[in-house]
Amino acid sequence: MHSPKEEQGEPLKRSFSEASSDPPDWMVLDDNETAKEEDPSSSSKPKDFNPRGYQLQVYEVAKRRNIIAVLDTGVGKTIIAVMLIKDFGQAIESTESKKLIIFLAPTVHLVNQQFEYIKDHTSLEVEQYYGAKGVDEWTLDCWEKETKEHDVLVMTPQILLDALRKAFLSLEMVSLMIIDECHRATGNHPYAKIMKEFYHKSNNKPKIFGMTASPVVSKGVLSSNNCDGQMSELECVLDSLIYTIEDRTEMEACVPSAKESCRFFDPAQFPSLDLKAKVEASWLKTDASLSNLQSSLQNSHKDMDDKLKNLRKRLSNDHAKVLHCLDNLGLICAYEAVNICLENILDTTEESKAYRESVLQYKNFLEEIQCRIGESLPLGMIETRQVLCLIFVERIITAKVIDRFAKKVSCLSHFMVSYMTGSNTSVDSLAPKIQKETLQSFRSGKVNLLFTTDVVEEGIHVPNCCYVIRFDLPKTVRSYVQSRGRARQNNSEFIMMLERGNVKQRNQLYDIIRSEYSMTNSAIKRDPDSDPCLLKDYTFEETNVFIVDATGASVTADSAVSLIHKYCGKLLGDKYYTPKPNFQFTSSEGLYKCKLTLPVNAAVQTIVGPPSRNYHLAKQLVCLEACKQLHQMGALDDHLIPSIEEPSENACISKGKDSGAGAGTTKRKELHGTTCIQALCGSWGEKSDDAVFFAYKFDFKCNIITVVYSGFVLLIESKLADDVGNTEMDLFLIGKMVKASVSSCGQVCLNAEQV
Repeated sequence: MHSPKEEQGEPLKRSFSEASSDPPDWMVLDDNETAKEEDPSSSSKPKDFNPRGYQLQVYEVAKRRNIIAVLDTGVGKTIIAVMLIKDFGQAIESTESKKLIIFLAPTVHLVNQQFEYIKDHTSLEVEQYYGAKGVDEWTLDCWEKETKEHDVLVMTPQILLDALRKAFLSLEMVSLMIIDECHRATGNHPYAKIMKEFYHKSNNKPKIFGMTASPVVSKGVLSSNNCDGQMSELECVLDSLIYTIEDRTEMEACVPSAKESCRFFDPAQFPSLDLKAKVEASWLKTDASLSNLQSSLQNSHKDMDDKLKNLRKRLSNDHAKVLHCLDNLGLICAYEAVNICLENILDTTEESKAYRESVLQYKNFLEEIQCRIGESLPLGMIETRQVLCLIFVERIITAKVIDRFAKKVSCLSHFMVSYMTGSNTSVDSLAPKIQKETLQSFRSGKVNLLFTTDVVEEGIHVPNCCYVIRFDLPKTVRSYVQSRGRARQNNSEFIMMLERGNVKQRNQLYDIIRSEYSMTNSAIKRDPDSDPCLLKDYTFEETNVFIVDATGASVTADSAVSLIHKYCGKLLGDKYYTPKPNFQFTSSEGLYKCKLTLPVNAAVQTIVGPPSRNYHLAKQLVCLEACKQLHQMGALDDHLIPSIEEPSENACISKGKDSGAGAGTTKRKELHGTTCIQALCGSWGEKSDDAVFFAYKFDFKCNIITVVYSGFVLLIESKLADDVGNTEMDLFLIGKMVKASVSSCGQVCLNAEQV
């Protein structure tokens, strides 16, 4: 396979002058010692370490060309990355022109972990960047300060992508880019966008070092041809060649492999069909009630329509969670799932009466099924022994309910139980702060039984577990390899739970195992020497893009939608009104057009996009056109940042001191759009004879007795429909509510002088 001798004569696609070919002075070798990957929480800061033989082999190849290092979880890929960082760091210090080293990690947890490790093992200036630090709001000055003060920037890929698009950073400033968990560089992932939009178009490309335990991510059975195709695509996107170690003797000696086994469990003893039917009926009844209310308010209350739509979606999600727990986890966990849903109900005291009643119906549904499930709760007991255990589940709700179940079982009282999930937009997800605290508790031993989703699969450093259990079977080779890699202790076990007699689950497991062999063999057999071109040229289909000539900042059709939402989010609003774009679609002859309407205080009001082959592209293109026009109007600056006048600090202080300003004063002034309504126009002002009008009286009654509004009568030539000419509605103002009513007063005849 790849030996050091073979690599010496290997032709390179590109040479890199930054990396020295001489052994760096920080490397101390001792054949009798091996290096252990340090705990990132360690307070010591060793500047020298002793790489293992296979790490040196990968490092030597990585110095000469771009590679994707395919190595098992836990064998020390980060050590190889640090060796490269030190090597390039010495080259940076010896040159006058400042170059950066960027380390990309797909999650905030990995950014924290890799930042700590690099900081502890190098003398370079290192900093970490992610969304929660407010990086999205940084200006060019902020980024210039960071790049002057630091050598290594550890960040999530979205942060780098945004900075590149805004022209705050450029890849010409970078000498080395390390991509952790690089198998993600497919589709619309930020890794792939960075490479497609910027790297392959760059004249002075940085060196690439990718790291992964599994370069193949697809589900299902993978043949050698499938693996070769996916690996070639990844190599093409990352402009790198896959490299792995054929002789695994040293790796297996340093990092023991877990003993794999399966545990079979019986199918559910009770189907709960009657209970499921009652839950289904209750859900259908509640959803129908909310649907009727939504239909009645759809045309007159757009904000209320959106709220009810989200409430119905949440109702459906909670219903699905409870059914999942009933089918797969049992009555106790289903009962806890309902409790979790009830805990997540939001406070609606300041909402409208109609919405409060809708949320009450939603709550009643949960309480009803909670009562039905609670009527017969058997409590089963299981026996276990003291272990340090990591249990992988597929769904967030599964982790939460089993965590609660385990805490209530007396024979598990000797376990310190917790759960860990990702920080997505789900109401069941954990806040980043709680995630970090949970990981620290597990690392310190305060927690020894942790239920987790796949958030711990990829690279997160956790203590060596003696048991890793797949409660739900992995669906991909990557998930299988990475979860198995969490079991690193001697005589540790990797256990997969299978339902007895379930042929589908058994075949799924066999397919994954076969696919792992195919992937490993394909990686080992890949010989760059046999390919005269090494890497085929990457062809990137040019997408619709707008580039600012002054700075090079860019926005693509793909990123334009989020930029428009960000622009609208900067416009003036209040607690009752949130500025947001409105999209309307029309179709003709198989093509779609999108009409974008921006809030009334936006620099541009209405834009119609070009015809497109689908709704999704039509929405993207109209947003791209809006970005162009907003930039031309000065609403987006040359870095494509919204240029909205923020209230001055003095104005904010003044507003805080005097919040009781009266209605109609300048402090209550709001901007509203104007339009000409044909029904309110007429030619009666030019006529000499009498004119007949329909009269409608407007009255306003505030819920604060001391606040009085004057009414008025509106005269128009056209007669309004009865439901419009006689109606009431609630107007929600700041700190109060006003009931507005319209009533018909019949016809009024006025002569020319009266008109």
